[in-house]
Amino acid sequence: WLIDHPNTGPFISYRLIQRLVKSNPSPAYVQRVASVFNNNGSGIKGDMKSVIKAILLDDEARKTEYLTDQSNGMLLSPTLRYTQFSKGNKLDSDINRYWNNGYNYLDEVLHLPLASPTVFNFYTPTYSPNGPIKDEGLVAPEFKIMNSNSSINYLNHVNNWTGPWGDEDGELGYLMSSWESYWDEETETYYPLDSTIYLDARQFESMADDREKLIHELDKVFTHGTLNENTKNIMRNLHTLIMTYTWDPIERRRQFIARNFLYFMFISPEYNILK
Repeated sequence: WLIDHPNTGPFISYRLIQRLVKSNPSPAYVQRVASVFNNNGSGIKGDMKSVIKAILLDDEARKTEYLTDQSNGMLLSPTLRYTQFSKGNKLDSDINRYWNNGYNYLDEVLHLPLASPTVFNFYTPTYSPNGPIKDEGLVAPEFKIMNSNSSINYLNHVNNWTGPWGDEDGELGYLMSSWESYWDEETETYYPLDSTIYLDARQFESMADDREKLIHELDKVFTHGTLNENTKNIMRNLHTLIMTYTWDPIERRRQFIARNFLYFMFISPEYNILK
């Protein structure tokens, strides 16, 4: 049985840590998790619930001292960035349907669940991009699908999600569309449904007058308190600039502030690199 092979525990543990916590776990971290794979404490091998618990509760996954370790962290996959944006914000759907076939996103950022181009997934666990990462002997699998094209496309998508412009119904921030329609039996005709999902950022717009409060809230929700001063200063300067738009009513300025803050949050290195 493969489960009894001595390499199975370390192999699976290493791959899971790469997906859940960091791209370059220490050998000691892998060994601690592998020991749980081999014995969950009750003599059971391969208890994945115990393995996942060991991965997420290990000191290397939780202690702040690792935040400054140059080998720490991982690039979030495009799908995780999208789902976190969707879950961390309030969304608006006229027909209460929230799903996305993801074709445009896949085509432009090269990632979609169950759509790997080969049986070897979207990227290999040993991929190392040229530059400082490779020079340090580290790996960064998710960078395999991040190139000049997909990275710019991601910025454009975030701009669409947060966009502070509105349609005729006042709906803002195009996030997804399910391309649905319904069948009218009387006319024997398919009619499209307005299934477009928009961002409702009013929870953040209400904080827009107090820029430090809004920055702190976004940092807490999306970057776990890791937002650095450079990014914060960009947001502070933007707040000052938008507040000079006296030709816009204050409600519109609050809208611009909240949505632009979200834009800079989701393109920031602190968000995209999970520490």
